Parts: sequence; C-alpha cells; structure tokens
Amino acid sequence: MRIISGSARGKKLYSPKDDSIRPTTDRIKESVFNVINQRIYDSIFIDLFTGSGSIGLEALSRGAEKVFFCDKDTSSINLVKKNLNHTKLDQSKCEIINQEYNDALKTIKTKGLKADIIFLDPPYNIEGLEEIINKIFDLQLMDQQGVLILEHDINRNIDNNMIKYECIGNKKYGNTGIKIFRNKVAK
Repeated sequence: MRIISGSARGKKLYSPKDDSIRPTTDRIKESVFNVINQRIYDSIFIDLFTGSGSIGLEALSRGAEKVFFCDKDTSSINLVKKNLNHTKLDQSKCEIINQEYNDALKTIKTKGLKADIIFLDPPYNIEGLEEIINKIFDLQLMDQQGVLILEHDINRNIDNNMIKYECIGNKKYGNTGIKIFRNKVAK
C-alpha cells in the first residue's frame, strides 16, 4: 500500500496488523483516481469509513484543499494519524473525525462546506447502504457538480432506484465493485 501520485508519491503506507480493516488495493485506488483526477486539485474530499486513510491521503497528495477522514474505529483513526505523519502531508488541510458515520456526517454539515468528492468504503456487510448514501444527499453535503464513489462487494445487491443520486459508472475488480454517483440532472 502506497501513495501513487502527487507530492507524497511512492511513500509506503502503514497497513493494519489484522484483517479488521480492508484497505483499498493500489490497483483499485489508481483506477478510481484516474477517473476523478481532474477534480482533485483544490477539492473538498470526504473519506468516509476511512480505514487506513489511504484514499484521503492520496487525495491530499494530489492537491485536495481539505480532506475529512471519518471512522468510528479508534485503531483506524490511529492508523490514519500514523500515515499522515509518515507522509509529511499538510495536516492543516485535514480533519480527522472519530465518530460513527451518522454523527461524522452531521459534524461535517456544521462546517458549511460542500464536498466535491465523497468516497465511501464501508464494511462489506454493513446494513442500509442505500440509506447511508441518501443521508449524504439529505444533508446536502455534496457540491452540485460533485461525485460520490462507493466501494462495495460485487455480490452485494445495491438498488440504484432506491438512491437519490444518479449512478454514472459501475466497474468490477475481482470481488470489488466501484459505483460512481452524481446529482441527478434536471430534465
């Protein structure tokens, strides 16, 4: 696991010592960032269910203006801090939120910012995935031109019709799926 591009390019990241955190593979991370690369610079980026922080750190390395690292697990938060120190990226551009996702989203809402990019990598067995995405919509956390990226188990049935955003991309990498959503365009 490493930073692929930007100011911290090539820096190896610390990984969890056990399998309680499932980091996004470098292959998937590189593919996702190839799609959103033009949106990164000066962006507001939310890394929800951050785990090791690999995705948010990649965004920071590529020039994101502000990154929110959100996770309820204290060991994940400690790993994010360790990786942030190790990469020597600008910590003034980060906010680390050690809260359950619902509370973390409300905390971000109080900042009055709209995210350009939201990345969700929840536990594959989490209940109510569509509700989590709709909570982001209801709180109006995403900029009108923003994108929401969901990493999920490909065997997971996700009902796009139940989601208030429009699905504009769907890719598979082995057992992992990536869906990209945006605000629905008025017709």
